[in-house]
Amino acid sequence: MGYAVDWNTEALHSYRANTEAPDDVQYFLGSVNKLLRKALRGSMDPRVAPVGLIGFISGGSPCPGFSTMQSNKQSEQSLSFASMVASIVAYVDTYNPQYFILENVVPMTYKIMVNGQEQNVFSQILASLVALGYQVQQFLGESWSLGSSQQRSRVFIVASAPGTVPLFHPPSTHGHPAGKEVKRSLGKTTNGLAFGIRRYEDTPFPYVSAQAATQDLPDVGDSLTQICPQFPDHRTSADQSWVTRQRLIQIPVRPHGMGLVQAVRGGIIKPGSEAYEWLARCKPGSVRANPNSRSYTRIRPDGLFPTVLTNLHLQCGINGVVLHWEQHRSITIMETRRAQGFLDHEVIVGTPAQQLKIVGNSVDRKVAFAMGLVIKESWDFTVQSRYNILHGNEMDVDKESPQVKFDDDEHDENNNAGFEDTIDSTPERLLETTLELREKKSAGLKAVIRTLQSKRLEREPSDDRELGNGLRWSGVTHADTVAVRRRVSELEQALHLNYM
Repeated sequence: MGYAVDWNTEALHSYRANTEAPDDVQYFLGSVNKLLRKALRGSMDPRVAPVGLIGFISGGSPCPGFSTMQSNKQSEQSLSFASMVASIVAYVDTYNPQYFILENVVPMTYKIMVNGQEQNVFSQILASLVALGYQVQQFLGESWSLGSSQQRSRVFIVASAPGTVPLFHPPSTHGHPAGKEVKRSLGKTTNGLAFGIRRYEDTPFPYVSAQAATQDLPDVGDSLTQICPQFPDHRTSADQSWVTRQRLIQIPVRPHGMGLVQAVRGGIIKPGSEAYEWLARCKPGSVRANPNSRSYTRIRPDGLFPTVLTNLHLQCGINGVVLHWEQHRSITIMETRRAQGFLDHEVIVGTPAQQLKIVGNSVDRKVAFAMGLVIKESWDFTVQSRYNILHGNEMDVDKESPQVKFDDDEHDENNNAGFEDTIDSTPERLLETTLELREKKSAGLKAVIRTLQSKRLEREPSDDRELGNGLRWSGVTHADTVAVRRRVSELEQALHLNYM
């Protein structure tokens, strides 16, 4: 990456701390809207990427506007968060990259109500990218199927420019745990067909359990001491009070996955204890007091970590499965890092609470790695395809019998019946012919380049700027200028490849 933008100070510093060549990256601390405004105004700020020079953009718009954890999606803040996808798509419109990736929660594909009208942001994003001329794909990225130890599912929207080879879905490397065999998809099209369907395929490895991912971490008990020199982040995100620790101690570690509510209803936690009294104070019929409540619930060691969030809510009846399976505490920052696929040596800047927020907001590392591989594969195929087109379909010469071999088996029968091949088809003559064709093709490319470089777009005196390659921006058709400059660059590359 050549440019990074984030409005969270600790997140941006963490990114810089883990970049191999930090001085080669430009960092912008602030809103993506502010950065986009600077780019549209032609800012010369080095932190602002020049239009036309960006080949890849990845972004993650805020998820609270779509997440099922957001109880009020009609609030001004929620709608503002949801609208940020428009800003991300505006970057694609401005920079015209070869590839673009957007990651968000799966509920982004659901319909929402905005000012009394039904909206589907997911469909609007796809339509916008297609209108910009991109090939668009969507993937359901499930962490455990790619080697992570958490039950995190996310939607990925991938846009690739015309002429690039479309991406393949990242192949699954790890199997589904129990309970994950059910069908799931990103949604349904207007004709009722499901898309983004969960994949079921043979995998070389079983899923990685929470215990397997963290078995080398030391026992830190209730994590009250906050000291673990070997793993500094092996501590809870917040100090747990004496009352909270008393509740946790009473929750049994067997059978696995036990919660406070289940322990009380099963008679394991007796009346008079603090944990029993806490449940008695909960509103009857509430989510916390429900028989299936997940408040103060232990993670199953043979299962997956729950989806890592930006905060741990031990009392939450929906996302309270955050307790260690044996130790009387919530999971530590280090354990959430392992669940998200962070490498142990990487640095996360900030207080424990800030660190957890960064981890929870991140894309699962193993999923990101898999997406990176398929993009690289697509680009490799694209380069090879362009190379083949520039050089034409090479004839396959049989070295033992110097004659031309046609790909079409019926060539002689259908097109040359009764015709004897009398041309000189020796390898030397074929090589000479190929070189002649390349010279003619190069001459054509040079002519096109000269035409483009000599072209001057209509310009206004008030906004007359050099854009390179002998082009100027008129202030009216900036996108056209960028397209011309990119085409010149592609043709020059083609000219170079033509002599390889």
